[in-house]
Amino acid sequence: MPQRSRCRRRRWLLLLAVVGSLLLLYAGRYRILVAAAHFLDVSEPPQATDYVMMLGGDEQVRPFVAAALVNAGLARKALVATIQLSGDELDGISAPEHEIIRAVLVHQGVPREAIVILNSECATTFDEARALADFLHAEPQSSVTVVTSSYHTRRTRLILRKTLGERFANVRLVGAPTDGFDATNWWHFEIGRRFYVNEYLKLAFYLVRY
Repeated sequence: MPQRSRCRRRRWLLLLAVVGSLLLLYAGRYRILVAAAHFLDVSEPPQATDYVMMLGGDEQVRPFVAAALVNAGLARKALVATIQLSGDELDGISAPEHEIIRAVLVHQGVPREAIVILNSECATTFDEARALADFLHAEPQSSVTVVTSSYHTRRTRLILRKTLGERFANVRLVGAPTDGFDATNWWHFEIGRRFYVNEYLKLAFYLVRY
């Protein structure tokens, strides 16, 4: 067979292989996208702990999950991180996020005396992990349930494990649902695409850096 014919044949075979792979990926896109979402979710079933701490962000959902755990007797007290002020909060137009979280907890039936505000100012998940580490340094035997969005639990687990060391053994992660989308349909919504794609980028950054 002439050299030119063999080269042409290899190119066609390569093209068919690429097209076939793309068709398989397209046919299985639903399972792939759902699996990608489930990979980020390493949350655990709730169990009784001494404290529940909700991470900053998504104050429309996470504080309600934390309050439900306290009201169900699965936590004695709630830990609230002091979130760094930004935007309208700095201008006094809106209340600081940690005050909003505390108000939601009280409104949901959590006693004020059962809410502990952590004084360290937090801007990132690492800051919140360090604030929790400082708290557990004073109460080393305490157990804590950390509440964050389900898609955020894998990276949170890595950060907590790195920051808390052996005290991570007393920490559990509970995933809060997202408002309006979930692991089975996140790619249909702009906010869902933004959250999941950003989380993968942040996870990749963490793995490269740490």
